[in-house]
Amino acid sequence: MEALKEVAADVDNDTLADMLRTHQSGIKQQTEILESCFERLGSSPQDVPCAPVDAIRREYKDFQRQEPSSQVLTMFALGGAMKVEHFGIASYRGWSARRWRWVTWGLRRT
Repeated sequence: MEALKEVAADVDNDTLADMLRTHQSGIKQQTEILESCFERLGSSPQDVPCAPVDAIRREYKDFQRQEPSSQVLTMFALGGAMKVEHFGIASYRGWSARRWRWVTWGLRRT
């Protein structure tokens, strides 16, 4: 989530910066929902590295060091944000599908 805050500060488009900040709030809400699910299962989430997101963040930092124009950096940031979003959607869907199977098949008590 911190990466979105950094990128929102770097982009040269106020509308895009607002969208990134709004998206960051949405991710925070999703995180809270997932944490409550873990709690209901009698477990707690663990912080684990996420290689794809870490790689996208490194790619952004490396690109930033090349000192592109603000417009080019904004476009690059938008591309990176889209990559992260697609990854997040796929991860969340996978988790939700597993959760649905647990409930449906009675593998976990909710």
